[in-house]
Amino acid sequence: MEGLYSLNKPIYASLAIVFIIGCIEEVDNSIIDENFDDTTAVDDTTLHNLSPSTFAWLDVNDISIQVDTAGQLREGILRGANGATIAYHTYFSGLWVGHDDPYSPSANITWVGTRQKSNYTSHWPDGRFGVYRIVPAYINPDSVYWPIDKGFPVTQNGGPFLIGDLMLWSALKADTLVETSILASPIPNMTYTQTVWAYERDDLRSTIFISYTLRNTADTDINGIRIGFYSDTDLSFSGGSSGSNSTGYDSSQALTYTYIPSDTGSTFVCGFTFLEVNGITDPGQLVTSHRIMRKNNYIDSDFGEYGFDSPEQILFALKGLSNTGQPMIDPTTGEPTLFAFSGDPVAGTGWLDVQVDVRSLLNGPELSLVAHGQVRATLVFTITMGTDLRIALINLKRTINDIRNEPDLWIFY
Repeated sequence: MEGLYSLNKPIYASLAIVFIIGCIEEVDNSIIDENFDDTTAVDDTTLHNLSPSTFAWLDVNDISIQVDTAGQLREGILRGANGATIAYHTYFSGLWVGHDDPYSPSANITWVGTRQKSNYTSHWPDGRFGVYRIVPAYINPDSVYWPIDKGFPVTQNGGPFLIGDLMLWSALKADTLVETSILASPIPNMTYTQTVWAYERDDLRSTIFISYTLRNTADTDINGIRIGFYSDTDLSFSGGSSGSNSTGYDSSQALTYTYIPSDTGSTFVCGFTFLEVNGITDPGQLVTSHRIMRKNNYIDSDFGEYGFDSPEQILFALKGLSNTGQPMIDPTTGEPTLFAFSGDPVAGTGWLDVQVDVRSLLNGPELSLVAHGQVRATLVFTITMGTDLRIALINLKRTINDIRNEPDLWIFY
C-alpha cells in the first residue's frame, strides 16, 4: 500500500479509519514500480489515470494538514516524533484573488466568515481534477496519464514535474453556483492550480510549501489582478485556547506570524510568506500589505467579518484597506500604513496586536495576465519552537531566510 499515490494514506491509525470509509478509490498497482526504467516507452493505451479524492492529507512530516476540492487548507496539526498531537495551527486558509475591474469587480476566495467558505471548485465539466495525493518516489511517471491539459506542472522537457516527498495537486476553477453574496462574483475567464508539498528532511519537518498558478483563459489581457493569502490560525498547545493568539509582521522577511503573547517560557510561533510571485523573489517587493483581519466587529469594527460581503470589499482588503476603503492607521504614530502589527512583541514596542482569535491576510503585488498567459505565486508556511518568544521568532526568521536561499526546494520550471 505504501506506493499508492491516489489514495490518502495517513500515517496514523486514527486517521486511517476516516479514509478507509470515505476516500479510497480502486487503484491499479501496476502503476507502482520502485525500480522503473524511465527510458522505457509506454504505449498510450496502458496509461493510468490519477484518481482524485474529496480531500487528502499532507502528512509526510510533523505537519499534518488537509486539502479539499474547494482549494481549502484545513485542520492543521503539529505532531511529535511518536505521532502524538503537540499543537494545532491552521484552522483554515487559502488563496484570495481579486480583479479590480471598475465596472464589474470580482474575486475568488476561501474564508470562514460564512457557511459557504469558497468559490473555487475542482469539479470541471469533463470530470473532477483533484485532490490528487502523489508520492513521487514511488511512481513511474511514464505509466501515468497526467492532466497536463488542466495545468499539471511540467519540466522543461514536457514531462510531469514532481516535487517534494509528498505532494497534493488540484486544478481549480470558479464555482459559479455559490449564492452567498461575498462568493457570488467569481472572476470569469480564470483557472487555477494548487500544489501543496512537503519534505521529510530534518530541518524541514515543520514546513510546507504552497504554489498557485493563475491562468487567463480569455483572448484579451486581464489587468488589475490582486492576490493575497488568508489564514484563520488557531495556534494552541493540545488542550489550549485558540482565542489567545496575536499576529505580527516582520518586514525583513515580509512575514506574517502568529504567537501566544501570554507564554512566558517555552513557546512556538508559526508564519507564512511569499517566496515568489511572477518571477519576483525579493522580499521587499513581494508583499504590498499586511491587513488587519477580525473575526468580529467589536475590535477594529471596520475590519471585521460582519458586513464584509462584496467583491469590492475583498479588493479593499487586498489593497490593505478597511471594509469601507479607508487606510489602516498605526495607533503608535497616528499615520496611515499598509502594514498592521509591525511592532516588536519581545521589546513591547510599536504597533502590537491584542490577544484574540486571529486572522491574517498577506497581500502580494498587483499582476497582469496576458491573453492565455499565466502567473505563479509560491508561499511557505512553517512552525518553530523556542525557549521563549524571542528565540522562537529568531528561529522562524532564520528558517524562512534559509528557505529563500535554497530555491531548489520551491522553484518551478
